[in-house]
Amino acid sequence: MAKHPLNQSGLFKIIQEAQQYQALKEHIFSVMPENMHPHICAVGIEHPYLVIVINEALWASKIRFLAPSCLRHVNEIYPGLNLVSPVRVRLSQRQKTTSSEHKTHSTNPLPDQETAKKMLALSEQVKSTTLSQALKRIGLRAINMTKPEP
Repeated sequence: MAKHPLNQSGLFKIIQEAQQYQALKEHIFSVMPENMHPHICAVGIEHPYLVIVINEALWASKIRFLAPSCLRHVNEIYPGLNLVSPVRVRLSQRQKTTSSEHKTHSTNPLPDQETAKKMLALSEQVKSTTLSQALKRIGLRAINMTKPEP
């Protein structure tokens, strides 16, 4: 008789561990204010420490402030864990990619043809060579990018 698919390759054990971590996360949620729930990505254990993964750094100090009560609550529910202070707060790696994606979307559009021509004229009049070169570069780029195709 064939094994059940969940019993193969330790998949069942992985599912059980995931369920245990989900239960642990729900216990942490019961101690944390509701407005913090969306910012807690995951919880884990790096024995003997409790680890809370968050999505924004600004919540770290608030989590650390509430950490002792979280730790007491978890140690009451799971007495065999014997977790100790400090609770480790980690920033999710997904947050970093999200902020870099945000930066790429916030680029400024090129100036129109008229503004680009004014920038080129102004680049000839300013005394600063650095500013002159920057104005010329931006003006030329705008003119080249907004030219209609022949």
